[in-house]
Amino acid sequence: MSEATRAIALAEAVKVGGDILATAETFLVFLESGKAPLVASHTAPKQPTETTKPAVDKPKKDAAAKAAAKTEAQLTAEMAARVKATEDATPVVTREHVAKSVEAMLKANKREEAKALLKQFGATSVSSVPEDDYEAFVSAAEGIINSEDMTA
Repeated sequence: MSEATRAIALAEAVKVGGDILATAETFLVFLESGKAPLVASHTAPKQPTETTKPAVDKPKKDAAAKAAAKTEAQLTAEMAARVKATEDATPVVTREHVAKSVEAMLKANKREEAKALLKQFGATSVSSVPEDDYEAFVSAAEGIINSEDMTA
């Protein structure tokens, strides 16, 4: 899943409601580590009893503690900046772009080249081109189409 998709998913989760800060913190940990964090319960700390000594609070410096210290506004601004950076950095190439590339190759009488390109990406049709390869596929298709334009 791309960073932009993750950001969109978080934005939708926030729209649904619930504990926005907890959702944002969990999502931030997920974005930074790439792994789904364990759900931490937000219960009150245990009160010392007569038989136990009070625990000495030591500051924790892990990612979850740092995220908890941030305000909702800081997290929202940070995530918005990440979404913008991701959108600016990587153009989104979709299956439609792949299909249009193949269509353009067919119109340019490059049927055999189109079949060879699909095979090169381990696909037999546009729908079987791996999503991670869309950008490379479109780029290669443009190179094939443009190579004819230069020789003509």
